[in-house]
Amino acid sequence: MRKEKWLQMSTTFATMKPDEQARIHERMREWAEVTPAQRRTARETFIHAKKLDPEQKTAQWEKYQQLPDEQKQKLAADAASKKPVAALPSVNNKAKIIAPIKSTPKPVLENSVTPQATAQSNIQPSPLPPPAPPAVN
Repeated sequence: MRKEKWLQMSTTFATMKPDEQARIHERMREWAEVTPAQRRTARETFIHAKKLDPEQKTAQWEKYQQLPDEQKQKLAADAASKKPVAALPSVNNKAKIIAPIKSTPKPVLENSVTPQATAQSNIQPSPLPPPAPPAVN
């Protein structure tokens, strides 16, 4: 499903306005910086939100809007503390760099098998076997 979405977006990207293209680029940069655990959490939250009825979403949003500012700040702080923080490697603790896998070169045929190369080569066609003697009845 994700692949289909990206393919569809790639076909319409060129026709988008520059500000829309910039917005997509920025969101792609942000998503690239998110850890796999954060991506999983975001996907799960999105799936949960998609399952809610529009009336439920509206009711929850109105309920949230009626909360005092202190309560909203407390909820925001609680949500921020639950988010996993990526452990960044320190400058002195460099990970071992692994060289990329190099593919082995494919063998090259010494003699080409094109009709022109066959005519120019010393390859002779194999002789046909002699015809079988006629059968006697």
